Amino acid sequence: MSSLSESHRSQLASALAVPRPYFGEGIQTFDHDSLTLWRVSLARFGMNADQLNSLAAACLPATFGRNQEDVLDEAYRKAGKLDKADFALNLDLVGSGLLGRVHDALFGWESTPRGIRAELYKHMVCPGSFFKAHKDTPRGHGMFGSLVLNFPMPHQGGALALRHEGHENIHDPSKAIYTADNQVSWVAFFSDVEHEVLPVTTGHRVTITYNLYYHSVASTVGKVDNEPLKNVWTTLLEDRTFLPQGG
Repeated sequence: MSSLSESHRSQLASALAVPRPYFGEGIQTFDHDSLTLWRVSLARFGMNADQLNSLAAACLPATFGRNQEDVLDEAYRKAGKLDKADFALNLDLVGSGLLGRVHDALFGWESTPRGIRAELYKHMVCPGSFFKAHKDTPRGHGMFGSLVLNFPMPHQGGALALRHEGHENIHDPSKAIYTADNQVSWVAFFSDVEHEVLPVTTGHRVTITYNLYYHSVASTVGKVDNEPLKNVWTTLLEDRTFLPQGG
């Protein structure tokens, strides 16, 4: 009786592996009256320089989590923030379809839909900002990731670099292509993804961040795509070195 070689085992294992996304991104359209913060329009080019500077001046220096503590270190992170208690925003993530798109981007490979919810976290106004590479500190039970909305204010730099298991993706809202003045770019990613905000060189990077939680955790089974396995088996069965004496 023959045994599988390491090469044959590797081919079969690769065919069975299900690639799982670590982030999702896109462009989202909202109603114009949703893009309002303190009666100030956040629609494309809807804020002038004085309004942006006033908003930035109202922000406090942003901290970050380290060893279960909030730390202020502007050599590691420089940005201005408003906590959720300090602002109001009329965005309907569910009704607009955005939360569904986030779900599909992160969990579309699963056979059973997950219940997820988004909790408003912070508003960031970031002239000259940056945030060195880090991973998020979970902010509560069931938190699995983050959703960042990038409002299309004129700026350069401020791209978000996402890194996971040797892969990297750059989400650059300053280069996003908008077709209407009531659109934002969005990016969602899991908490174990290392991410870095590259320096903002000109203008203001304006974002809203949500924490993502499992709303109801159900038993899920990944969708099985039989085609890769079928192709590998076909190739192996045509290989005379594969189990020459039977299995």
